[in-house]
Amino acid sequence: MVAPSPPPATFTSISAGEDWEHGIPVGTGRVGALLHGAPGEHRVDLTHEEFFLPVNPRGPAPDLRSRLPGMRQAMMEGDAARAGDLLAAAAAEHSPDGSLIWTDPFVPAARLTITDPEAAPVPGSRRRHVDLSTGVAEISWEDARRGRQTLRMQPHHGQQSVLLTLSSQASGELGLRLSEGGGDSSTEGPAAQMRSHVVLDEGQARLRVGAERTAHETAETTVGPLPEAERHGDGAVVARLPLRPGVETVLRLHVTVEGAPAHDPLLGANASCLSTPREVLAARSRFSLGVRHEAAEHSWTDRSTEELLAAARQGEPAAEDALVELVYAASRHTIISSTGVLPPNLTGLWQGTRSPAWSGDYTLNGNVTLGATASMISTGMPELRWSLLRLISRHLPDFRENARRVLGAEGLLLPARLSTHGHSTHFSVEFPHLFWIGCGSWVLRQGWDLFSATGDTTLLPWLWSFAQEVMRCCETAVHHHDGTAHLVPSYSPENTPHRASNPLAVDATSDIAAIRDAAVVATRIGRLVGDETHARRWARLRESLPAPMLTPDGALAEWAHPGFPDEPHHRHASHLYAFGAEGDEVFDTPQMRAAALTTVRQRLTYRESDPPETMQMAFGLCELGVVAARLGEAELALRIVHTLAQQHWHPSMMSTHDPSSILNADASGGFPAVVAAMLLTSRPGQAVLLPALPERWSTGAVSGLCGPEGLILEELVWGTGHARATLRRRPGSQAAWTSRWLEVTAGTGWRHADGTPSRTVELGEEPLTLELRRG
Repeated sequence: MVAPSPPPATFTSISAGEDWEHGIPVGTGRVGALLHGAPGEHRVDLTHEEFFLPVNPRGPAPDLRSRLPGMRQAMMEGDAARAGDLLAAAAAEHSPDGSLIWTDPFVPAARLTITDPEAAPVPGSRRRHVDLSTGVAEISWEDARRGRQTLRMQPHHGQQSVLLTLSSQASGELGLRLSEGGGDSSTEGPAAQMRSHVVLDEGQARLRVGAERTAHETAETTVGPLPEAERHGDGAVVARLPLRPGVETVLRLHVTVEGAPAHDPLLGANASCLSTPREVLAARSRFSLGVRHEAAEHSWTDRSTEELLAAARQGEPAAEDALVELVYAASRHTIISSTGVLPPNLTGLWQGTRSPAWSGDYTLNGNVTLGATASMISTGMPELRWSLLRLISRHLPDFRENARRVLGAEGLLLPARLSTHGHSTHFSVEFPHLFWIGCGSWVLRQGWDLFSATGDTTLLPWLWSFAQEVMRCCETAVHHHDGTAHLVPSYSPENTPHRASNPLAVDATSDIAAIRDAAVVATRIGRLVGDETHARRWARLRESLPAPMLTPDGALAEWAHPGFPDEPHHRHASHLYAFGAEGDEVFDTPQMRAAALTTVRQRLTYRESDPPETMQMAFGLCELGVVAARLGEAELALRIVHTLAQQHWHPSMMSTHDPSSILNADASGGFPAVVAAMLLTSRPGQAVLLPALPERWSTGAVSGLCGPEGLILEELVWGTGHARATLRRRPGSQAAWTSRWLEVTAGTGWRHADGTPSRTVELGEEPLTLELRRG
């Protein structure tokens, strides 16, 4: 085998990035800096992971207990319209003006504007350069009068500060302005509800920003040293910054938030995602497609992202491969940069407006779990997954209240979206998020996967408590009818049955799969902590749920009830849940796997149809890619990988929600998960090497992929006809092992060196190397 070329460690962009959507993001995990503009005026929008502007109602979830029996009866009689009328009446009481209650928005804490009225940039000289290991971003250009100019942003990983360094080859003077962030001029909405206060103290400028209605949840941005700073009449700080030849001028940009929720004591102590150096996290997993692009007419290593994207979109094979490599590395860089105490939100850690799309919140019905956090474990960064559990843990009292008021149930009912609170207040008849009860099960799976990957027993007490309350909600929320436990009303995010008057339905397949999975996970946790008192009851619930169904055309039905026909023309595919997790005996049959594949193809056909409105929502594509890979469909998975890489990244290497629009972190978390699933799929006691390797990827290498029971694929290198894999278990993960034995299967078209398709090996913490060959 020829040794693969090293994966990209940096990238360069030549476009201006004049608006915040196309700026260069820099992040410490806790504080974000979004750099955009031009030599005459650069802007740095500063954010803090905790700063969501408290401007929207925070009351409890609606009390539906008196209406729930009527809604259930209507649904079981097939009258979704009558059930919708009951929900509409509740919504009118809950929001008297009839508007949808949104989560509090994620907004900038401040904007630092750097002006140079005498700028004379040489056309074509501007470069934006990012180091994917350190996270340092630099903009440089040639000035006709002052020579080379540079502006560099250096994040302090895990901290609340970013260093801004400016330099010039000749003397000059810059203007600085520190003001409220966002740049909105609206007199309505969040822009009109902000207040700010400026303090100048010993060469430091401090800007405090918050909401008019409360003194809590205030962001404070400190910039210094600024010895010549002064207040401006509009509530900003202005200063002049002299530049001397060959001397770097360094400013510290520090952002803190007061009034944020207290951290849960069980999880607050685990800050390994903040203490692990970002260079270590970045180096944990590397992916390369070998020498194909080096043998081309020119190498893509030193070319701009604009050129690379253009060539890949034109179908140039070498550029397509090089782009996939770069997107893999840049995606992990984005997630590392935007994960701190909390996980990445919809925009990661960056924002340039006070009116963000979908509030820039944590959307839990797919964006966070299938997007932002999806590759944390599979690509070797399991400690980052703690961030999601911290977010969930701080809102447990609200989740308990949701269960009581919405379903008359016990335990925890998690909302579809949250930011500053966990109340299920964001709903309408058109979006009845209240009745998606699978969220707790989805999060429980994420927590279990963290334990299984690391064996970290400090997680078990919290996880066991959470598992019991999730299962208690499932047990007390189901509606028993004719000996079957039904989910009614039920909601499959964010779809509506074909030709139905509203999305209310019965027995969403996604929730059936999630509850079945949660019962298995909760039982495992109970066994580990020595408490199996609930196991039989949970097993009975699992078996009492309706069986999944097929549609007339052989796809997996989105609702396991004949009264709710499928609508395949949709961006979500939550009913594929079981095929993206470790597996379920009810779903893991030839017939069901074929149905899942049909579903993937249907969703892709819809997305690729004309007009291209179907291409919305990147995380849905990521889910389809993971499922295709786990089904062994290499070419289908590759098609999704290319679509994502070519349509959902700006030249700044920040991902987007829709093709080339709406800055969004979902694809940055989901894309590496798709690639990882193509090269390794695993479940307890089993691993498949190269399960979905496309013919195009004839040579390559990947390192640091992870799976359950402490599994680490230390390195996998493949070439024409031959592959070599080195496996081991994570040191200290023994608590997660069910056995020292692992069945290792070669993917389609591959065999072990002895000619067998599968081998059972004893695997511990010492590396074990296996040879594979084509055949």
